Amino acid sequence: MGPEKAGVLKIGLGLQLRPRRRECGGLSNSGFSMLRSNTKIALGIIAVAIALLVGAISFLRTPHLGEEFENIGTEVGARELHERVRHLPTDMVLVLVPPGRFEMGTPESEADRDGDEAQHTVEIDSPFYLAETEVTVGLWSQVMEEPAGEGEENAELPKSGVSWHRAMEFVNRMNAQGEGGWRLPTEAEWEYACRAGTSSAFSFGDNITTDQANYDGHYPYAGAERGLTSEGPLPVRSFPPNPWGLYEMHGNLWEWCADLYEFNYGSRPGGSSTSDPGASRTMRGGSWVSQAKKLRSGYRDGYPPNSSGPKYGFRVVKSVAP
Repeated sequence: MGPEKAGVLKIGLGLQLRPRRRECGGLSNSGFSMLRSNTKIALGIIAVAIALLVGAISFLRTPHLGEEFENIGTEVGARELHERVRHLPTDMVLVLVPPGRFEMGTPESEADRDGDEAQHTVEIDSPFYLAETEVTVGLWSQVMEEPAGEGEENAELPKSGVSWHRAMEFVNRMNAQGEGGWRLPTEAEWEYACRAGTSSAFSFGDNITTDQANYDGHYPYAGAERGLTSEGPLPVRSFPPNPWGLYEMHGNLWEWCADLYEFNYGSRPGGSSTSDPGASRTMRGGSWVSQAKKLRSGYRDGYPPNSSGPKYGFRVVKSVAP
């Protein structure tokens, strides 16, 4: 093929290629650019619509507490994403605990198991909000209108030395100041939230260390190595949260529950009451002076409601209106 014919052929191919592009899409180069731009806009609109739909579904599924609260998202350190809210008048953060079923108590194979830990199935019928931390010195002073005591200069320390009766007084003050619905957790609610979907001895696994909780490191669990020992409770959020974003459910301070303490709870779903003001109330979680075995998720203890030693504290529940 000669140079002239080759040139004609090239020109001919060029003339043939352009119409074919127009036949395929009916668009020039500028038309393709406009199409790509419009496609990006359409995809952006779809993405926004999906986000709004997901947000609407989340809004409908999440219980709402009123104008005293704001939603602040999920806890970054938690393995599961549970909604958190902030109580605006006090700045207290609470975690949404969903309804569900779990095995309360401990299996017979668990090391250092006590006789009052009979395992049984419990159904938590309704969601509730549980305080992310134990009630702090700062929060106690604000609600109870009491100055911090000796050694309580740090407002982020958990409030210790609280009897069950005083904890109930705190709850009653919270209810009087707002929309109500504040209370102590039932024993079943407490263990359900502490376990956070786990069935091991601790929410962190089959053992625990002083990097995970504040307890007497001279007394480790099930043959583990000894750890550190503190001289008192440590500020809240000093240790990693459990899988649902709740801090210091193991150690630091014992936490009061609403229930009276009963040795054999195997046939009841949790949550009991009595008119006897001196009946022992359940405590959970262990403290900074406890042996590690007492920090187990299923460990139970009971004390008279007027007990107010330096190892006793509490956290609160905000009920969700049906």
